[in-house]
Amino acid sequence: MNKQKLTTTEFLDKAFDKLFQSVGFEKWDKEFSEKPDWYLQKTWSSEQSKEFKKWFLTEIKKDLKFKKERAEKEWAYFDLMWGWKEQVHDNSK
Repeated sequence: MNKQKLTTTEFLDKAFDKLFQSVGFEKWDKEFSEKPDWYLQKTWSSEQSKEFKKWFLTEIKKDLKFKKERAEKEWAYFDLMWGWKEQVHDNSK
C-alpha cells in the first residue's frame, strides 16, 4: 500500500500535537499557543528534546518525503521557533 504524503500543514498539526504531548498536554492546545511567549511557559529535559527530535526527523522524512539534510534543516527551524526551553539544573550546590 502506497501511502499518500501529508501536506505541510497536516505534518505541522501532527508535530504540534506531539510537541504538546511531550510536556503533559493531551494534544496541541491552540488557545495556550496564542499566549505571548507560550513556548517559554513549559520546559522539557534534554532527553525529552532528543526523543522529540528523533521522532520529528523520522516522521518528516516519512510524511513529507524529505531527505536527511532537508529534514535536519526543518528541525532546526522548528526547534528554534517553537521548541520548549530545556530544564536547567544548577549543579553548583
